[in-house]
Amino acid sequence: MADVLELQLPLPPREASPNNHASRLARMRAIGGYRAAVGVIARQAAARCGWRGDRPVRLSLTFGLRGGADGHYRPGDPDNALASCKPLLDGLVDAGVIVDDSWRWLEIGSIRCDRDAGPGVLVQLEVIE
Repeated sequence: MADVLELQLPLPPREASPNNHASRLARMRAIGGYRAAVGVIARQAAARCGWRGDRPVRLSLTFGLRGGADGHYRPGDPDNALASCKPLLDGLVDAGVIVDDSWRWLEIGSIRCDRDAGPGVLVQLEVIE
């Protein structure tokens, strides 16, 4: 049973940014597609390493911003980066990788930017007691 799960995910769509002003339909389509993709990737990774999604976790995010990111959000600051990851968190819940994104089950760890990696988001989930 693993106590740490690492996932390499694509950057969120720019429609997930709190500063994006796309139409509601465009936002829903982009965010729904990203949420579903995160769920598939997370479910596969969890199955490979024997991850149990029934424990409280600390979530850390590293945004890799190198290279092209057509159609994807390139966060300029940590608070907007975290806000753009709401569909990522929902995808993890949908996949059963985390129980819920409430205070009881999820603690936010570090949020970093790595301009030499990516493009993508490295998600680290660490079991906390």
